[in-house]
Parts: sequence; C-alpha cells; structure tokens
Amino acid sequence: MKILLAHTCHDLGKMEFYSRFTPLGLGYICGALRREGYDARIVNMSERSWIRAARFLEAERPELFGVSTFTFNRHEAMRLAAPAREASLASLIVAGGPGAPSPPAAAQGEPIDGPDRPVISAAA
Repeated sequence: MKILLAHTCHDLGKMEFYSRFTPLGLGYICGALRREGYDARIVNMSERSWIRAARFLEAERPELFGVSTFTFNRHEAMRLAAPAREASLASLIVAGGPGAPSPPAAAQGEPIDGPDRPVISAAA
C-alpha cells in the first residue's frame, strides 16, 4: 500500500520558520508504518504552490493520504486533501493531529473534499 503523509503550513506561514516545520509526529507514524512493511513517505508541501502540490499528488496517486492538521493550518490541510481525492478516487484520506475535523465531512452530508477519517492526536 502506497502511503503519503503530508504537512502544509498556512499561506502566511510560508514566511514563518516554525510553521513550515514538518511535524515530528509524522516521522513517528511513518517509521512505524515502514517497520510494518508499508511503502510510506513524508512530504512537506509548505513551499509548493497549490498547482505544484496537485501535480505532485496526481503523479504519486497514494492509496492512503494522511494530512497533519493544527489550528493554524486546518483550512490549508483540507484544501490539500481535495487534489489527493481527485488524483485517486479510491484512496483513503485521513486527517490527523490536534486540528483534525470531527466528524468527517462525509458524515455531515457535505461533499467529500476533506478527510474520510479524522484521527485526533498530538502525534501528527
């Protein structure tokens, strides 16, 4: 299974040193997945334009796309989920971290442009 774990900062965060950091928790999750034999990678999309991010996701076509969400980047994280969904309609979209939306958009009857599953945790 091809797994892609992603982070992006908010638009103004591109100028903030700490907002661009890849969360440490993604490294822990990726390491655990790799140890279990999964094809897992981490990508920080903070410096990519939305067009470049969409092209990257289209080329990668992950089967599971996990996005790290905090209060400061929750809107951008959900915006990043949309091209992941378009790139691979069969993929599972997971939002994790302290800013993960709950319940998922699909459970609220909204169009699925956000995660299929929220994982509320400080690890992501």
